[in-house]
Amino acid sequence: MPWKYFTEDGFIEVVVDPNFSGDLTAMAIERPVWIVETEQTQPGIDASLAVGASRDLYSVNRCPFLYPSEREHNLFEILGELDEHYGPYKGVIVHGLPADLMLRSKLEEGGFRVVRSSLNDFVAELDPVVRGRLLGRHYSEGDRSWGRPRR
Repeated sequence: MPWKYFTEDGFIEVVVDPNFSGDLTAMAIERPVWIVETEQTQPGIDASLAVGASRDLYSVNRCPFLYPSEREHNLFEILGELDEHYGPYKGVIVHGLPADLMLRSKLEEGGFRVVRSSLNDFVAELDPVVRGRLLGRHYSEGDRSWGRPRR
C-alpha cells in the first residue's frame, strides 16, 4: 500500500523537538508527520519508514536542518514546506515548542490561530484567506514578518 497524505481532520503533526523520543509510528497512524531529523530522532524515523507503507500509515517526513535546536525557525521553515506539499489543510499539531505570546503573534501574522496549548505543544488552525496571501513567502526573523517569495 502507498503512504497516505491527507487526513479526515485536516491536521498535520509537526515535531520540532530535536530530542523527541515519542512513537512516530503511532503518530503516523492518525496523520502525516514532519519531524526535525537529528541523531536522537533518527531511530524513530527509520522505524516508522520501515513499516509505513505496509501498515498503511501516513507519510513521515524527515526535515534535516543545519541547526536542529532552532525550534521556532524550523517550525516556520516546515510551515512553508507544508504549503507546497499539501492542498488545503486545517492546521498543525506542534510538538516541542511552547506557544508563548511572541510565537502566537508571529503565527497569527502568518495566518495561524493557536486553539489549544500545553507546556511544550500546541494546536494551531489556519485561516485560509490569510495563508493564501502568504503562499510562496518565507518568514524573516530579522524584520519578524512574511517576506518576499522564495526563489
